[in-house]
Amino acid sequence: MLHSDFFFCGIKHCGKSTLGRLCSRDFGLSWKDADSLVSSLLPPGDTIRSFYRREGQPAFQKLEVQALDAFLSNPHGQTIVSMGGGACDNPELMDLPGRHGLCVYLKLQEKTLFGRIVKDGIPPFLDASRPRESFHELYVRRDRLYDNQCPLVVELVDNADVEDNLHSLERILQGAGYGTQHIRI
Repeated sequence: MLHSDFFFCGIKHCGKSTLGRLCSRDFGLSWKDADSLVSSLLPPGDTIRSFYRREGQPAFQKLEVQALDAFLSNPHGQTIVSMGGGACDNPELMDLPGRHGLCVYLKLQEKTLFGRIVKDGIPPFLDASRPRESFHELYVRRDRLYDNQCPLVVELVDNADVEDNLHSLERILQGAGYGTQHIRI
């Protein structure tokens, strides 16, 4: 069975939360969403988005580290933590999972992620005048960072049934060691 915490990382809309919840259910582990940990440190009524806009990226990244460190410093049993999509941009944050478990990069093709992200309109983190190009730049940079920061890279099957990706991911996690691995399912 599993022997440590797992930290699911990846670009926005890759399935970190969905697969994290389902894996934790199937393995009988706890599941935490890193954004929820951050939200718990905000004043009542404040949101991550409003905090980020008001205080800026450096303050938000500091809060991310504070939230995850506080969680990991307390007894919590085996847990799957779904990290935020931009976690790779915060080196101090990405240092924590390596000390407490295994970082898993859930990788999906750029085209699939772009379609999911713009499904409900162009989000503010993309350049509205050139959304595809700005996402491509973001994808290339974050893909490289996650690939370098996560010892386990799992390439999910695009447009597969979530259960198919889930079962393949669970088999991989059950056998995961701590050497660098790149696995396509």
